[in-house]
Amino acid sequence: MSSIEFKQRMESEYRDGTAPWETGQPCSEIQRRLAAGDLPTSGAALDLGCGSGVQTLLLAAHGLEVVGVDLSTTAIENAQRRASTHPAGRRVRFIAGDVTEVRGIGEPFDVLVDRGCYHLARRDHLDAFLDALSRHSRSGSLLLLMAFSAAEQPEFPVPVVTEDELRNELGSLFEITDLRTCRLDKPRGFEREPLFWSVLLRRP
Repeated sequence: MSSIEFKQRMESEYRDGTAPWETGQPCSEIQRRLAAGDLPTSGAALDLGCGSGVQTLLLAAHGLEVVGVDLSTTAIENAQRRASTHPAGRRVRFIAGDVTEVRGIGEPFDVLVDRGCYHLARRDHLDAFLDALSRHSRSGSLLLLMAFSAAEQPEFPVPVVTEDELRNELGSLFEITDLRTCRLDKPRGFEREPLFWSVLLRRP
Protein backbone atom coordinates (compact mmCIF):
# COMPACT_ATOMS: atom_id res chain seq x y z
CA MET A 1 0.00 0.00 0.00
CA SER A 2 1.40 3.39 -1.00
CA SER A 3 1.62 6.33 1.40
CA ILE A 4 -1.24 8.06 -0.43
CA GLU A 5 -3.43 4.95 -0.23
CA PHE A 6 -2.62 4.56 3.46
CA LYS A 7 -3.57 8.16 4.20
CA GLN A 8 -6.82 7.80 2.24
CA ARG A 9 -7.66 4.68 4.24
CA MET A 10 -6.98 6.49 7.52
CA GLU A 11 -9.17 9.41 6.50
CA SER A 12 -11.98 7.08 5.48
CA GLU A 13 -11.88 5.14 8.74
CA TYR A 14 -11.88 8.29 10.86
CA ARG A 15 -14.72 9.82 8.86
CA ASP A 16 -16.76 6.63 9.15
CA GLY A 17 -15.87 6.04 12.79
CA THR A 18 -14.52 2.58 11.98
CA ALA A 19 -10.86 2.96 13.00
CA PRO A 20 -10.43 -0.20 15.13
CA TRP A 21 -7.76 1.28 17.42
CA GLU A 22 -10.00 4.19 18.45
CA THR A 23 -11.73 2.84 21.56
CA GLY A 24 -12.51 6.31 22.93
CA GLN A 25 -10.85 5.33 26.21
CA PRO A 26 -7.32 6.04 27.47
CA CYS A 27 -4.83 3.26 26.79
CA SER A 28 -4.58 1.04 29.87
CA GLU A 29 -0.85 0.45 29.37
CA ILE A 30 -0.07 4.16 29.19
CA GLN A 31 -2.15 4.64 32.33
CA ARG A 32 -0.16 1.88 34.05
CA ARG A 33 3.14 3.44 33.01
CA LEU A 34 2.03 6.85 34.29
CA ALA A 35 0.85 5.39 37.60
CA ALA A 36 4.16 3.54 38.00
CA GLY A 37 6.12 6.77 37.58
CA ASP A 38 7.79 5.59 34.37
CA LEU A 39 7.08 8.95 32.72
CA PRO A 40 7.74 12.42 34.19
CA THR A 41 5.02 14.80 35.36
CA SER A 42 6.54 17.82 33.62
CA GLY A 43 8.27 18.63 30.37
CA ALA A 44 7.39 18.47 26.69
CA ALA A 45 5.97 15.34 25.07
CA LEU A 46 5.22 14.21 21.53
CA ASP A 47 2.34 11.83 20.84
CA LEU A 48 3.14 10.13 17.52
CA GLY A 49 0.04 9.08 15.62
CA CYS A 50 -2.22 10.73 18.18
CA GLY A 51 -5.52 9.90 16.46
CA SER A 52 -8.47 11.58 18.14
CA GLY A 53 -6.30 12.83 21.01
CA VAL A 54 -7.38 10.56 23.87
CA GLN A 55 -3.82 9.61 24.83
CA THR A 56 -2.54 13.14 24.18
CA LEU A 57 -4.96 14.51 26.74
CA LEU A 58 -4.12 11.70 29.16
CA LEU A 59 -0.47 12.74 29.04
CA ALA A 60 -1.42 16.41 29.43
CA ALA A 61 -3.58 15.61 32.45
CA HIS A 62 -0.47 13.95 33.92
CA GLY A 63 1.31 17.32 33.74
CA LEU A 64 3.10 17.24 30.39
CA GLU A 65 2.89 19.84 27.63
CA VAL A 66 1.98 17.68 24.64
CA VAL A 67 2.03 17.95 20.87
CA GLY A 68 -0.06 15.36 19.04
CA VAL A 69 0.70 14.58 15.40
CA ASP A 70 -1.39 12.44 13.07
CA LEU A 71 -1.50 11.77 9.35
CA SER A 72 -5.29 12.13 9.28
CA THR A 73 -6.71 15.64 9.19
CA THR A 74 -10.07 14.21 10.26
CA ALA A 75 -8.46 12.68 13.35
CA ILE A 76 -6.83 16.01 14.19
CA GLU A 77 -10.15 17.83 13.84
CA ASN A 78 -11.70 15.29 16.22
CA ALA A 79 -8.79 15.76 18.64
CA GLN A 80 -9.16 19.53 18.63
CA ARG A 81 -12.87 19.24 19.40
CA ARG A 82 -12.13 16.83 22.24
CA ALA A 83 -9.48 19.14 23.68
CA SER A 84 -11.77 22.17 23.59
CA THR A 85 -13.87 20.76 26.45
CA HIS A 86 -11.16 18.85 28.32
CA PRO A 87 -9.61 20.22 31.55
CA ALA A 88 -6.10 19.56 30.19
CA GLY A 89 -6.89 20.98 26.75
CA ARG A 90 -4.78 24.09 27.27
CA ARG A 91 -1.65 21.91 27.49
CA VAL A 92 -2.02 20.27 24.07
CA ARG A 93 -1.44 21.21 20.45
CA PHE A 94 -2.46 19.11 17.48
CA ILE A 95 -0.77 19.03 14.09
CA ALA A 96 -1.89 17.21 10.95
CA GLY A 97 1.10 15.71 9.18
CA ASP A 98 3.42 12.78 8.66
CA VAL A 99 5.53 12.18 11.78
CA THR A 100 8.53 11.50 9.54
CA GLU A 101 8.25 14.91 7.89
CA VAL A 102 6.97 17.49 10.40
CA ARG A 103 9.55 19.91 11.72
CA GLY A 104 9.62 22.97 13.94
CA ILE A 105 6.90 21.66 16.25
CA GLY A 106 8.82 22.09 19.51
CA GLU A 107 11.51 19.45 19.19
CA PRO A 108 13.47 18.09 20.86
CA PHE A 109 10.96 16.58 23.28
CA ASP A 110 11.55 15.11 26.73
CA VAL A 111 9.08 12.28 26.14
CA LEU A 112 7.87 10.54 22.99
CA VAL A 113 4.91 8.16 23.01
CA ASP A 114 4.21 5.78 20.15
CA ARG A 115 1.13 3.57 20.40
CA GLY A 116 1.25 1.90 17.02
CA CYS A 117 3.31 3.97 14.55
CA TYR A 118 6.56 2.01 14.61
CA HIS A 119 5.13 -1.36 13.65
CA LEU A 120 3.52 0.24 10.58
CA ALA A 121 6.35 2.58 9.58
CA ARG A 122 9.08 -0.04 9.84
CA ARG A 123 7.72 -2.02 6.89
CA ASP A 124 8.61 0.56 4.25
CA HIS A 125 9.89 3.68 6.01
CA LEU A 126 12.09 2.52 8.88
CA ASP A 127 15.00 4.86 8.10
CA ALA A 128 12.68 7.88 7.86
CA PHE A 129 10.97 6.88 11.11
CA LEU A 130 14.28 6.52 12.96
CA ASP A 131 15.41 9.87 11.56
CA ALA A 132 12.22 11.42 12.96
CA LEU A 133 12.84 9.87 16.38
CA SER A 134 16.37 11.27 16.31
CA ARG A 135 15.19 14.73 15.28
CA HIS A 136 12.45 14.89 17.89
CA SER A 137 14.53 13.64 20.83
CA ARG A 138 17.78 14.49 22.60
CA SER A 139 20.10 12.88 25.13
CA GLY A 140 17.95 11.82 28.08
CA SER A 141 14.66 11.74 26.15
CA LEU A 142 12.31 8.86 26.95
CA LEU A 143 10.40 6.84 24.37
CA LEU A 144 7.41 4.72 25.35
CA LEU A 145 6.63 2.45 22.44
CA MET A 146 3.92 -0.15 21.89
CA ALA A 147 3.80 -2.55 18.95
CA PHE A 148 2.15 -5.85 18.04
CA SER A 149 4.25 -8.77 19.32
CA ALA A 150 5.19 -11.55 16.91
CA ALA A 151 4.88 -14.05 19.76
CA GLU A 152 1.19 -14.38 18.97
CA GLN A 153 -0.64 -14.27 15.65
CA PRO A 154 -3.14 -11.38 15.70
CA GLU A 155 -6.73 -12.02 14.66
CA PHE A 156 -6.38 -9.76 11.64
CA PRO A 157 -3.40 -9.33 9.28
CA VAL A 158 -1.43 -6.61 11.04
CA PRO A 159 2.34 -6.06 11.16
CA VAL A 160 4.08 -7.77 14.10
CA VAL A 161 7.55 -7.29 15.59
CA THR A 162 9.98 -9.71 17.22
CA GLU A 163 12.15 -8.83 20.22
CA ASP A 164 15.29 -9.07 18.09
CA GLU A 165 13.82 -6.65 15.57
CA LEU A 166 12.96 -4.19 18.32
CA ARG A 167 16.44 -4.36 19.78
CA ASN A 168 18.25 -4.18 16.45
CA GLU A 169 16.18 -1.41 14.92
CA LEU A 170 15.73 0.88 17.92
CA GLY A 171 18.98 0.02 19.69
CA SER A 172 20.99 2.19 17.33
CA LEU A 173 19.39 5.29 18.85
CA PHE A 174 17.96 4.33 22.24
CA GLU A 175 18.82 2.15 25.20
CA ILE A 176 16.02 -0.19 26.25
CA THR A 177 15.37 0.22 29.98
CA ASP A 178 12.25 -1.94 30.25
CA LEU A 179 10.77 -4.40 27.77
CA ARG A 180 7.70 -6.51 28.44
CA THR A 181 4.55 -7.77 26.78
CA CYS A 182 1.06 -6.66 27.70
CA ARG A 183 -2.51 -7.18 26.63
CA LEU A 184 -3.55 -3.94 25.01
CA ASP A 185 -7.16 -2.77 25.02
CA LYS A 186 -9.31 -4.74 22.58
CA PRO A 187 -9.64 -2.96 19.22
CA ARG A 188 -13.01 -2.74 17.52
CA GLY A 189 -13.76 -6.04 15.75
CA PHE A 190 -11.25 -8.12 17.73
CA GLU A 191 -12.45 -11.00 19.89
CA ARG A 192 -9.63 -10.71 22.42
CA GLU A 193 -7.04 -8.26 23.65
CA PRO A 194 -3.98 -8.44 21.37
CA LEU A 195 -0.47 -9.10 22.62
CA PHE A 196 1.74 -6.02 22.43
CA TRP A 197 5.24 -5.06 23.31
CA SER A 198 5.47 -2.29 25.88
CA VAL A 199 8.95 -0.83 25.70
CA LEU A 200 10.51 2.04 27.64
CA LEU A 201 13.67 3.44 26.09
CA ARG A 202 16.05 6.27 26.89
CA ARG A 203 18.32 8.12 24.49
CA PRO A 204 21.92 8.13 25.75
